[in-house]
Amino acid sequence: MNTLKERIKGRKNFPTEEVDPDNYLSDDEVRNLTKNKETLKFVQEDYYKLYNCVHCGECDTEEERLLLKQRFLEDGNCV
Repeated sequence: MNTLKERIKGRKNFPTEEVDPDNYLSDDEVRNLTKNKETLKFVQEDYYKLYNCVHCGECDTEEERLLLKQRFLEDGNCV
């Protein structure tokens, strides 16, 4: 999948980056987290970073983001 350059003229493609930039995880951050997924231990406070994504399909890491959410739940955290 190729990341879109500009879906709506004058607007960033990634809606959650605009809405909540403090909790937005970039594609690089997501890739780094998934490389270490087996050793990661998420805590409840990670919720806002992991669930910031609305799966708009505009990035290259949509599947990886889903895997991180799954791990968050497997670690005993709640939505």
